[in-house]
Formats: sequence, structure tokens, C-alpha cells
Amino acid sequence: MLKLILGNFISRMLTAVLNFGTIILISRKLGPEGKGLSALILLTLVSVQMICDFAGGAALVYWSPRYRLRSLLLPIWTWTFLCSIGLFIWLQFETTHLLYGTALQATALCFINASFSHHIHLLNGRQQFKTTALILLVQSAVTLGCTLLFLLDRPEVFDYFYALLISWSISWLSSLFFLWKTRDTALPSFDIKSHAKKLFGNGLQNQMGHVLQFLNQRVFYLFIPAYTLGIFSNAVALGESIWMIAGSIATIQYGKIANMSNHHEAALLSARLFRTSIWLSLFAVIVVACIPGGFYELIFGFAFVNVKSSLLGLLPGVVFLAGYLILGHYFSGTGRFFRNNISIFAGVLATFTGFALYHVIAGIKPDEIIASRITSVANASICISAMWQFKSDSGLSWRELFPTFSDLYNLRHWLRNSSL
Repeated sequence: MLKLILGNFISRMLTAVLNFGTIILISRKLGPEGKGLSALILLTLVSVQMICDFAGGAALVYWSPRYRLRSLLLPIWTWTFLCSIGLFIWLQFETTHLLYGTALQATALCFINASFSHHIHLLNGRQQFKTTALILLVQSAVTLGCTLLFLLDRPEVFDYFYALLISWSISWLSSLFFLWKTRDTALPSFDIKSHAKKLFGNGLQNQMGHVLQFLNQRVFYLFIPAYTLGIFSNAVALGESIWMIAGSIATIQYGKIANMSNHHEAALLSARLFRTSIWLSLFAVIVVACIPGGFYELIFGFAFVNVKSSLLGLLPGVVFLAGYLILGHYFSGTGRFFRNNISIFAGVLATFTGFALYHVIAGIKPDEIIASRITSVANASICISAMWQFKSDSGLSWRELFPTFSDLYNLRHWLRNSSL
């Protein structure tokens, strides 16, 4: 297990470096406003993906080892296609939207992105962790290369859009090939007529949490100007890059738990990984907090001087959400997605309460600094709610959840223990 987590982390780290290369390119070539508009393009595509994931979504990790792949792919591809057509229809009426002139390409990119996400979940459900890590790494490398090539001559926002179209298409074809290699005809078929409720029911429970979390993390993208958004989105990207530590652990944890039948063992594993994730993420946050603000101005451009201030407001919440990722994957891996929704709803309440206090009561329009602080409070609310539910569900004591220095000493032993 240690090798799987370390391998996944190294791959994620390399992927993050390549993604930051793309962010730096866009920031330096297009400035804060161009970076903000690029973020809005991505926000639109990912928003539709949220709807597409109502058919399975991350719940496919749970279903993948239980049914034939072909029987799962047909219904989710059909649903994804319909949702993508919905984006095309919406863009015909939303003439002021940035993607209005490229509605057809945006529709194709939406389908590719959403179905690719499904492919990754299915591969993880079959414990193909190295394969998915490699595909995502190559995707980031191609995106960076294409973005660099397009931005060399007359740089514009849509250079990033077409770079995504190329890289996501290559990744989609690659993931489909590796899925074909893992096919298992001995598994029962997923009958959409009799199991549609399962597919959409589990997908709805699981994806509702993702939608709420997406709203919680990205709601301020809709309320701040493009120039300010360019600065804030870079701070968010830096903060969320730390989640690759927890994400590397959670990806392996999810695949392991989805194939476990003993919930007590799954709970013990999750509690240990929760403490580990908190410690490792805390160390990363401290390192990032010590980096001087001039460094971000140097790599992104002089107009991004406020990135450090926004990032400092986000960092406490990064640690909390790193812990939640582990507990959330415990609930998802055991098929109880609704518990994640309760925790994330607590975060949404905190977000809108903070927004109301600043904007409605105090009359202060949220900027990138206020947005980062509210986001941190919301993430803390999510983690605390998840901890409370986990304790109640697992029967473990609070001592199993609170990190101690002995966790650092036992880290290697825990991860290498065959019982995990």
C-alpha cells in the first residue's frame, strides 16, 4: 500500500507541476483578466460535468468491480450525451456567454470531459491506480505543450480552450483503451431497466455532495470581476495543489474500501489515514505559508501581487478539507454517500452565512481576501461535521481521530501493514 500511495503522490505531484506550468503561461501571457476568463470557461465545462455525474459519478468506483464495464458505460454515455446537448441548447440563448461562438466545440469538449471522468472512476474501481495516474500525467503534459504552442503567436483566451480539446481527446481515447483491457465477462451485466434506480440513486446521493462542494468552492467565481478572479483562481489552484497529498491517499483508500466487506476494518484504516493526511497536509501548508509574496509575483507577473494574501486566507481550510477527503471517501467507499452531503451542506451554510454577513449586513462586497477567509471557515465546518458523523457511524473513539506525534513514528508501519 505504501508503494501505491507514494507512486500516486509522485504522479500527482508531477501532474500538479505541469498544471502550474499551464497556469503560469496563461497568467503571464494574458494577465489577470485573461486568467479569470479562462477560469470561467473551465467553470462552465465542469459545471455541466457535475450534472453528467448524476449517472454514477464517483459512485462508479463502487459499481465497477461488481458489473461488466460495457453494461455500465452505455447508460452513462447516453446520459452524458444528453447533458452535453443541454449545454449546446443553453448556449444558443445565452448569446453573451464567452462560449457562445464555439457552442459545438464546447458541447463536444463537455462530453469528452465528463465521460473521461467516468472512465477514471471505473479504472480506479478495478484498482488500476498506476494507469489512471499515468493518463492524468500525460493529459497535463499535452495541455501544457499545446497551450505553450498556441500562446506563442497572438495569445488569446481560446488558446487554452483548444489546448484542452486536444489533450482531453487523447486522454479519453487512452482511458477507453485501458478499460477495454480490464473487461471481465464473468461479472453480471448491469441491467438499466431494473438497476436504473441504483445507478441514478447512488449517483444522485454521491454527486449531490460534489455539486454542493463545487458550489461551496466556486461560488465566488460568479461574484467577483474577471481581473480579481484571475488573482483569486491562482491562489485557489495553489491551495488545492496541497490536496494532492490527501488525494493520493484517498484514491488508494477508496479503491481498497470499495472491495472490503468488513466496515470496522474500513473505519480503522480511514481513521489512521485521516491522521496521516492531516499531518502531511499541515507540513505542506506551513512550507507554502513561508514562501514570500514576491515569489508569486515573479512567476505569475507583477499584477498578481495579491496572490499571497488570498492564499494565506485559504490555507487553514486546506488542512481541514484534506482531512475531510479521507472521511468522505470512507462514506463513499462503503456506499453511504448521503453522509457526505450532510457535511458539505454544513459548509455551504457557512459560505452563504459569511457572504450574507459581509455583503448584505456589513455592505462590503467580497473581494479575493474575504472570499478566501469564508472558504476556509466553510471547509472547517465540512471537516468537523464529517468527524462527528464518522465517530457515530464507526463506533471509534475521538482519540482515533485526533492526530498525535506518535502518528508520525508509526506512519511507515501503518502503511506497510498487510492488514491494511
